[in-house]
Amino acid sequence: MFTLHSPLLNTLSTMASINRVYAARLARMSVLGPMGESLGRVRDVVVSISIVRQQPRVLGLVIEMLSRRRIFVPILRVAAIEPNAVTLNDTSWPL
Repeated sequence: MFTLHSPLLNTLSTMASINRVYAARLARMSVLGPMGESLGRVRDVVVSISIVRQQPRVLGLVIEMLSRRRIFVPILRVAAIEPNAVTLNDTSWPL
């Protein structure tokens, strides 16, 4: 379990008062673009672990695109994490 330290936390808090997401629940979850189009699936969660901080910081997600290519998506590009999908806020960067 990771506590999200990013603007995503504000989005999640306003949506459903959620501030924690279990990394295992993200595995194989669908990834959608801002218009609802299917982009791929979550393959991994990238975190930064620090001795100074008590909790790990989420840096981003590894997404397996429909073409089977894997890319890193910074957590700032995630608009929402919902029970059935992760939605990105922008796909203007190279996918």
